[in-house]
Amino acid sequence: MITLSINTSTKITHLALHNEKEILSSFCADLGREQSNLLQEKISALLAEANLSKEDIELIAVTNGPGFYTGIRCGLTFALGLAYALKLPVVPLSSLDLLQEAALMQEKFSDKRFIIPYIKSKSNSVFAQIFDRTENKLIENPACHTLDCLLDFVKQNKNTIFVSYDTALYEDLAQLSISLENDITKCFINLLAKQTAKPQSPLDVKAIYYREPDIG
Repeated sequence: MITLSINTSTKITHLALHNEKEILSSFCADLGREQSNLLQEKISALLAEANLSKEDIELIAVTNGPGFYTGIRCGLTFALGLAYALKLPVVPLSSLDLLQEAALMQEKFSDKRFIIPYIKSKSNSVFAQIFDRTENKLIENPACHTLDCLLDFVKQNKNTIFVSYDTALYEDLAQLSISLENDITKCFINLLAKQTAKPQSPLDVKAIYYREPDIG
């Protein structure tokens, strides 16, 4: 199944075309304020690189948050509009679950029981969840956590690893973190294989924000 994966929930834009086993083409970069202007252009380039047309796409996977309001709105609007036009199902995936999967994929951290994926939030806080590898479940659902609270958790649970794109912003967490900067398409493939979320109509997919936006 040819899948278009879109992640615009953080400062890094990830786009990819892939099937269940291999990456056909992918893009990963910080597009900054040009994200909304360049999204269609970059996806068209991916299709050309893979020698495919948009009619070859059979599924769209897209992060629906949590993350930056503008980024989520940009990626989700594009994904849902394309899915509606092509009559395709959409699989919404958590941006924190993608980070978590990236940590789970790294064998050198297989001894770490607790995985904390996080995204930049307020100056002394991050938006994070806590996953227990042993129990294979979240023990803290996505929420805003202070750095002090997370550091206290680490003091009590030494076998903990953080994972983020924003490690450089938080000195206290940096030495305990995996910093992600590269393509995470394999994380999309793994999560889809695990069926962490079910395909939905594009009309039913909702965004997950840090807080409700002040505007529509």
